[in-house]
Order: sequence, then C-alpha cells, then structure tokens
Amino acid sequence: MRNNISSKILTIIFILIFSLFYSQYKKINLLLMIDEKPALIIDDFYILSSFKKNIKAKYSVGTINFDDENYNKLLNDKSQNITLNFGALLPSKTFTSKYVVEIPKSFLNQDYTIVNIFNMDNKKYRKKYLKIMQKKRDYYIIVETPISMKFSE
Repeated sequence: MRNNISSKILTIIFILIFSLFYSQYKKINLLLMIDEKPALIIDDFYILSSFKKNIKAKYSVGTINFDDENYNKLLNDKSQNITLNFGALLPSKTFTSKYVVEIPKSFLNQDYTIVNIFNMDNKKYRKKYLKIMQKKRDYYIIVETPISMKFSE
C-alpha cells in the first residue's frame, strides 16, 4: 500500500516537472527552404523587430523555438514586420551563406509559414526571378502561409 502511494506521488511530481519544463518553450511553425530544399543546417538564428534588440531563437527544421520571455517580447512588440537573420550551410558552398528576410509579423500567427529563398548564383533562379527583382540582391524571397504570399521587393 505504501509503495503504491509513493509511486503515485513520484508520477505526479514527474508530470509536474515535465509540464513546467515543456511550458517554458514556445514554437512557431516556420520552414526555411533554400533553392527548393529544406535548410537543414542553420546557425546564428535571431529575430530583429522594432525594439532593435536581437531575439535569439533556435531553429530546427520546420520550427522556431523560443523561451517564454523572448516569445512574449516578440508578441508584445508593436512593429508590423520582423526580420529573420540567419546563416545556412549549403551543400554547394564551402562557407555559411547569410540571409536577412523581412516578413509581416502577422505571418507568425498562421498555422505555418514557408520562407522560400532562391539564390541568384543559380542560373535557373536568376533566369526566373532577376527580371522581377526590384532591388539587386543575392537572393529572391517568396514567403507563403495558408492564406497569403509575400514576394521580395
């Protein structure tokens, strides 16, 4: 009887500790696609918003993970757009490629967001997007959500 009660108490303590740990992290479903392939190796991922302070986040394929404090900072920020800054290691390049992507903050409230990045050093994408690019950049961006799209300027 005593052993049964102690095992129930241990189970409850374990559940409480696990739920506290799990609740400290928030996630946003965001997939980074580079040249039509999921970006697998991302480093130095942070978000810049109107408060001009970098919000550090961890990107794993398909999600951005935040601690509670940074997630709340981002949600409470008054800006309409946020800027994603990150480096990606691509199979075709020796060094990390740096990207800066501005997206509407409202896109983060969608079920998912897909950021498609097309490098202009690839002939296929240069031919397709160079004519419609308004600013000369090393890459063209198309951001998709279930209900909207945004194209590079």
